[in-house]
Amino acid sequence: MINTMIRRFIAGAVAGFALLASLSILTITNASGAYADSTVDGQITQSEVIARAWDWVNRRPYIKYDSSGRTSYPDVAGKQYRPDCSGAVSMAWHVGTSYNTSTLPSAPKVRLIAADPSSSTDLRTGDLLNVSNGPNGEHHAVLFDQWEADHVHFSVFSFGGGSDGSTPPQHETGRTFSGSVGGHPGSIYSAYRYDNVLPDTLVSDSEQLQFADMNNDRVADLISMRANGDVVAYWNVGGIFNGSNKLVAGGFKEPARTRFADMNNDGVADLISMRANGDVVVYWNVGGVFNGSNKLVASGFTDSVGTKFADMNNDGVADLISMRANGDVVVYWNVGGVFNGTNKLVAGGFKEPAATRFADMNNDRLPDLISIRANGDVVVYWNVGGVFSGNKLVASGFTDPARTKFADMNNDGVADLISVRGNGDVVVYWNVGGVFNGTNKLVATGFII
Repeated sequence: MINTMIRRFIAGAVAGFALLASLSILTITNASGAYADSTVDGQITQSEVIARAWDWVNRRPYIKYDSSGRTSYPDVAGKQYRPDCSGAVSMAWHVGTSYNTSTLPSAPKVRLIAADPSSSTDLRTGDLLNVSNGPNGEHHAVLFDQWEADHVHFSVFSFGGGSDGSTPPQHETGRTFSGSVGGHPGSIYSAYRYDNVLPDTLVSDSEQLQFADMNNDRVADLISMRANGDVVAYWNVGGIFNGSNKLVAGGFKEPARTRFADMNNDGVADLISMRANGDVVVYWNVGGVFNGSNKLVASGFTDSVGTKFADMNNDGVADLISMRANGDVVVYWNVGGVFNGTNKLVAGGFKEPAATRFADMNNDRLPDLISIRANGDVVVYWNVGGVFSGNKLVASGFTDPARTKFADMNNDGVADLISVRGNGDVVVYWNVGGVFNGTNKLVATGFII
């Protein structure tokens, strides 16, 4: 849930655009720093979605409702969108097309999460509530903002609706599914999720700390990606991080687009950079540092959250694992250090890439699929012959996927669970017979994400 003070700051910042917009459409040329990071049809943070929605609310009455398609209004960067309910959602999501209420539910990377949402539905900031041809011919789309404290009432962004269908852009609070939402009964909406909308912590924080073997001693080292672009390795010494560290790279300011895995079977992790244009570039680990030597190994992978790396066939090199919006898990094989398109479907039904990991849980030298569920359960799906079948509950109580990592911390061939706590403590829960039974150890402090 986005901090209220940040929301107020964003709302105040974009209000300045409203004054300029009343003078001339041409003055709306630059996005504020709060929401200038996404590209059209690309990944976008929840805070940027909400900032974009507030922008149109704060430009009333300049933006007037018109669903005819004859008029359009710009976002903060000047891209034009149709000024109606579904056009406003399209604008907030920063997609390339002004969808309507009939086409929004089937737009790329949009999926149904609840046909009849209620207070128990896992609605998240940036989700869509949509009705097309409702019981009385209703057509409307609203953007879900957040739950209120009771998890019954909630807030949304709405444009249009009501008795005359032309209500200006507004932020509604205190809504319920038993009451009115966007001028229509809350009970007639279905809920959808645009998979390009990412929680802010997943983009800005969770990958600041990663774990991989940097020096071929078969235990995971702690890799800290700092705000200035420095990459610092803290060495695993006897199962703990005692402060010994080394600067191993500089200039990598996007932790969410950076991973570490052995790409060439030399026993040490290489740095993998997933660029915004979809290119995947490997920077080779040379003597424990990344000296700039690199290679383009794949292209077309723009979804950094849904792109993972692990050795799926025990040939000593990491393969590329793509988690698609429809839930399919597809492996692209590492062939001579590059991904040449050869691939295999290895699982289906996994639609939460941010809560999915791949690590060897049973010492068969193959990564298993680990699902961190919303209720805190950690469930392993076994890698059987290169596909995932059968599962086991191995832990519970881990409700924050962004703070839950997996790596072999003690060279016993199985992945341990690493919990990065809010106070900066790093605690390892040991893998004992394939489960995490609570046995744990504090291995580092001061790493706040």
